[in-house]
Amino acid sequence: MKTIRHFKYFITLSAALLVFCTCAPAEAQFWDFFKNAGKEAKYDFKEAELLSQVIIYVRENYVEPSNIKPRDMFLKSLEYIELEVPQILVNAEGAPERVIISSGKTKEAINISDLDHPWQITVHIRQVFRFISENIKLSEKEQRNVEYAAINGMLATLDPHSVFLTPKNFKEVSVSTSGEFGGLGIVISIRDNALTVISPISGTPAAKAGIKAQDKITRIGDESTVNMALDEAVERLRGKRGTKVSIWVLREGWSAPRKFVLTRDIIKIQSVSSKLLSNGIGYLQIKSFQRNTFDDLTRHITTMRKASGKKELTGLILDLRNNPGGLLDQAIYVADFFLKDGAIVITEGGGKKQVEEAENQGYEPSCPIIVLMNGGSASASEIVAGALKNHKLGLVMGQQSFGKGTVQILYDDFADKSALKLTVAQYLTPGNISIQGVGITPDIVLSPLSTEKDGLHLSHDSVFLRESNLEHSLSSDKTEQAKAARPALTVDYLYKKLSDEEEAKRNNNDEFVSDTEIEIAQKLLSSLKIRPATKATILQEAADIMTKVSSDEETAIAESLRKLGIDWRTCPEAKDLPAGQFKADVLFSINPVDKEGNPIARKELMAGDSLKLNVKVKNTGKAPFCRLRAKTKADSGLFNRREFVFGYLPAGASGSWDYTVEVPSDTYAWNELVELSFEEDNNHIPAHPGLQVAIKEIASPQFSMQYRLVEKTGNGDDLLDVGERFDLELMVKNISISNAENVTVAMKNEGGKELFLDIGRFNLEKLAPNETKKATLSFEVREAAIDGAHIKLSVFDTHSGEYLTEEFKWPIQTLKAKDTGKPAPIPAFSAPIDAPSISLPAELLGSYTDKESITVSGVVNDKDPPLDVYIFVNNQKSFYSSLENYNSDANKKYRATFDANLQLKEGPNIITIIARESKTLIRRKSFTVYRQRKGPRVENEESFLLQNSLMP
Repeated sequence: MKTIRHFKYFITLSAALLVFCTCAPAEAQFWDFFKNAGKEAKYDFKEAELLSQVIIYVRENYVEPSNIKPRDMFLKSLEYIELEVPQILVNAEGAPERVIISSGKTKEAINISDLDHPWQITVHIRQVFRFISENIKLSEKEQRNVEYAAINGMLATLDPHSVFLTPKNFKEVSVSTSGEFGGLGIVISIRDNALTVISPISGTPAAKAGIKAQDKITRIGDESTVNMALDEAVERLRGKRGTKVSIWVLREGWSAPRKFVLTRDIIKIQSVSSKLLSNGIGYLQIKSFQRNTFDDLTRHITTMRKASGKKELTGLILDLRNNPGGLLDQAIYVADFFLKDGAIVITEGGGKKQVEEAENQGYEPSCPIIVLMNGGSASASEIVAGALKNHKLGLVMGQQSFGKGTVQILYDDFADKSALKLTVAQYLTPGNISIQGVGITPDIVLSPLSTEKDGLHLSHDSVFLRESNLEHSLSSDKTEQAKAARPALTVDYLYKKLSDEEEAKRNNNDEFVSDTEIEIAQKLLSSLKIRPATKATILQEAADIMTKVSSDEETAIAESLRKLGIDWRTCPEAKDLPAGQFKADVLFSINPVDKEGNPIARKELMAGDSLKLNVKVKNTGKAPFCRLRAKTKADSGLFNRREFVFGYLPAGASGSWDYTVEVPSDTYAWNELVELSFEEDNNHIPAHPGLQVAIKEIASPQFSMQYRLVEKTGNGDDLLDVGERFDLELMVKNISISNAENVTVAMKNEGGKELFLDIGRFNLEKLAPNETKKATLSFEVREAAIDGAHIKLSVFDTHSGEYLTEEFKWPIQTLKAKDTGKPAPIPAFSAPIDAPSISLPAELLGSYTDKESITVSGVVNDKDPPLDVYIFVNNQKSFYSSLENYNSDANKKYRATFDANLQLKEGPNIITIIARESKTLIRRKSFTVYRQRKGPRVENEESFLLQNSLMP
């Protein structure tokens, strides 16, 4: 029976009770609101009460007080507000004395020379919120979103894990950590534009009712699922235990959907799965640490022990790969399950230190344990792995873990049911070792190598984003031991990609699927001769066992490469030869090719192209290169981390390797430097300066649409009445000079049960320039609503990514007369609806410069008066202008110009221009401008490389 542990200040999913003592007189008004914190009241945007409450928690509980820098927090809040409110622009060039916020021609200066205390942030944010309230009309929902954005901007300066959760996000977090919810027990997804059952969970209401994988859910209650978002469907299917929900299901072979009435039950999220392997070895996977993880673990261990027919398992594989963490107490319980005594984890924060010790509860297994982990193993999973490793109970295998050594508390007493996740402590593994930003080093590193022609990976660098890559990641002065840790053994192995069927079983059906790392761990445990095994004896025996494994994998890798024409031999005799004997000519090229891979006779690289990346190496020296390979480094996902292999190249020999990559048609104008670096077994490295690559965009289609409502059954008054059916006819025109290859029209019910969509999606296929096609959608009016029916109409081209969206609110009447039986008169189509267009100089798009700034001059054209234009440079809002000074011609076509001076960072700068006619009629245009680097990429830039793709 587990002991209930009482955490003094490291709490999860619970609000801390804070007691405030004396406050400076100037702060009195700041604290006044707190006496009513947590109570429902009319929302007052200008008071910034949520932000004020967050500041209190930060000031009193944040782990690293020196990181609380009021001026930085305020300025970052303004950046986030800019992102949320198009009309707001912040000029911080006057900092640290003042900033200027503007909306069109209206400006206000904010004196920030006094920003040296957290409570002053609230004073200045209130000033900003008042400015917004007085100059921009926002709904309450929009105002709340502005405050959420301001809070998260402020928190972003602290560390990557302190965030403010909206009520919706907090609800999802609560479900994931609680481990259970009221629902039906089905995994669903959107497949082929339909709400589809991926798999029912055994023993749940859905499974008992006969719901099957691949069933299509066409209706939930009174609502059609046509174009329903996945999160909306989940929200409607979940509910309190014992409540009923009706769903209509269409199955292959059925002529029409059938109704199922299901009673919701408590659905447990299984965080633990297990499998008894051969030779009595148990496999235990923990996917995350949630409220029921410890109980699930003990149940699975008991089940495997009984199935083995023995008192104890002969070995245990504890799989923590890709486990992102979770609840701290569950990680401690799990570690305690395996340990007899000693420290499990040490937490430090707020000047306090707390040691969690193992309590001998009689559960400790005596079998040898291997812990599997990788770069996706973080937080709570690192606590468990670190405790087992440092107490020499478990042998850790795999790759370096993520490196998150901090603890967060969820404060959930906000009036709107939002929550604050705040970093309140750092934790240490036994031995006072911090793994923050470093991670846990495995005892045995298993390095996956791939020889797939289009997915080559022969380098040992990780593909995982890590804690150290994150902006504002905290540091620790106790990471020396973690940094100095070295694996006892390293084994390369041939990575075998799971089939789609195996992936589906593992991800959707919770079935056990073995892989190479599991097989290696199983082989090691099966081969152990010394019993009982300790970490030392396992390592002692592992040397011989893993040498054999390594040799077998080396042979498999070499054989796989041989089939690709690569000689993967070693030549240690060349290691000490003079450097002058090693020379090579390197030719790196990127060229467009046709579908058969033949070169195209043009130099320009275009969006939509197939590109052949080719590297040729000729050994012009006197000594051989051994296991020679190369790798690209670039800012885009298209060109980054491409590997080329040449293997053994004797003097005079040549090698060549190429990739063919597809550039998506919706790629915007792009320019970047693609660097090329080599690796070689004896460290004899050829050099190459890299390529400056420019991709030109292709002209995108633009759409115009007109609609009319045609009453099919009803009283013939052309108004929406309850009980009537309508066709929504749309005329869609391609108003550009480019083809639209695959055009779809979609109608989404943004309201509730007022409308039931019968046909909500229509494919128009290809639309040539100036071509018009008709789409017909249909719906039934089911209920009246005060605000009427809220509809969103979208036209989009899946090939180019271009779209047009507009929202409508149509009033719903009560039925005034019986159906006359006469057809309603056919109404006229609405006026054409389209978005503004943006014209820019062609030479600007995807350009290259050595200057620190550029001037972007453009034109916005529209058939109606344009509203405004704003510009982002690398997600930083840099320009805003209302377009009230437009010109119009005799045909009532409107034209407005803008000029923006934009600052550039070194490397590629993603510039996005947004022109608006209204909140919904928007045109975006993105491109890059590459500013020449004066030096190499900075170390922290790896996070940009990993997170940003070439594609919008």
